[in-house]
Amino acid sequence: MHCRLSGVDRAKKPTENLIGAARRWLDGGRAEHDELAALGIPAEQASDDYEVWPENWPAVQVFVACATQWRRAGLEARRHGLDYTAVESVMRLLEIQNPVATFQRVRRMEAEVLERLQARRTT
Repeated sequence: MHCRLSGVDRAKKPTENLIGAARRWLDGGRAEHDELAALGIPAEQASDDYEVWPENWPAVQVFVACATQWRRAGLEARRHGLDYTAVESVMRLLEIQNPVATFQRVRRMEAEVLERLQARRTT
């Protein structure tokens, strides 16, 4: 994922942009590639980039840096949330300027990932 400003679609809300980033992190863009294929657009024309808005970039950086910090539970070791002490450490190491707002955004991304994982298990 890259933080790019060109062509940013500001019709979306910042939360929708975060949700999109979380989905991209979870599925690596496969869902978007499948949608394009259904429209007849070849995979080689699809981009692997996802535009993250500047206000969301710190949260995405923290979320990606915490990729190995999921708490797992049960026999299947299902993810049930990020280790917030690790999130706090990463924010400190990255010198995040607004940790409260960034933490809220990271939690929104976390919620989206957990919701999508749950949906996968029930289908």
